[in-house]
Amino acid sequence: MTTSHNKLSYIIIFGAAVNTDGEPSGAMKRRVKSAVLASKKIQDVHYLVTGGIGKGKSVSEAEAMKKLLLQHDVPHYNISTENKSHDTLSSVNYCHTILMERNNFKEIFICSDTYHIPRCRWLFYILGTYTRPIPVLSGRQANGQLKWMYYYLRDWIALPYDTLLTVLYRIHPTKH
Repeated sequence: MTTSHNKLSYIIIFGAAVNTDGEPSGAMKRRVKSAVLASKKIQDVHYLVTGGIGKGKSVSEAEAMKKLLLQHDVPHYNISTENKSHDTLSSVNYCHTILMERNNFKEIFICSDTYHIPRCRWLFYILGTYTRPIPVLSGRQANGQLKWMYYYLRDWIALPYDTLLTVLYRIHPTKH
């Protein structure tokens, strides 16, 4: 267990879909499993799981990931949840705010699918925070080549829009 005066290595796990029955999607399971595997090589790990409640869902992405982490024997006191966000941009902003308020991190890791990591890291960088990647076990085979290409394209299209909004946020920070 870490104490409050220790600097922590935060692993931010970005949300993925929760199925209508409240169970985590394959992408979410891969992200959590990848974070847990990577944490074995990192000292003083604290998980920050991020993602709100999707349309028609009863469980937030963050709560579903917390449940998975607990199933992987991660102690509850090593998990923080951010469950207000509704997209990547708001996840980055909320998580950045949490980290700056706590001011107890020595390094920050971003855990998401390979197509998503560059945008997440870039947005943190614009906010003045350096991060390191934890790539997730590939979901290309489970999703198929066409869907995987769609995910890459979607993230690259969102990049300039999110960049602009993040720069504006940095210039004029407001409450979320």
